This record gives sequence, structure tokens and C-alpha cells, in this order.
Amino acid sequence: MGEMVEEGIGGQSIKDFFAKLNIAYIVSREIHYCLRLFKNKGYLEVFKATECLNDWDELLRIMGSVLQTMKAKPVIVISN
Repeated sequence: MGEMVEEGIGGQSIKDFFAKLNIAYIVSREIHYCLRLFKNKGYLEVFKATECLNDWDELLRIMGSVLQTMKAKPVIVISN
């Protein structure tokens, strides 16, 4: 997931950045699901899993907020 964000930062355009960040967000949702599943099945210690899930929730909120802001505000391209 982190590599997708990094790749987006170095992308060719804002559209490229948005696409990579969106993919990273989707992957993060999948990881969040797996963490919940592992916690519920007892594969992860409840305290550790709760800490991880709290951190992951925050990450998802930040990424979701960036994506929503980018969707709401059109990009102004300045040409020379």
C-alpha cells in the first residue's frame, strides 16, 4: 500500500496520483478486513489487534478525506 502512495506522489499527473491513491485505499480496506477477521478468529491478541485497527481506521480516514477533497475540487492546470 505504501509503495502505491509513493508511486502516486511521483506520478505523471494529479490524475495519476488520484488513481494510485484510490488503489492504495482499496488495498487498505482489504487489510482492515483481514485484521478484523484475524481478531475475531483469535489469530491476533485482542489488545494488539485493537491497536492495529485503531491505527488503520485513522489511515483510512486520512486517505478517504484526501480522495473526497480531490473529487470535490477540480484541478486548475496552469500552462506557460
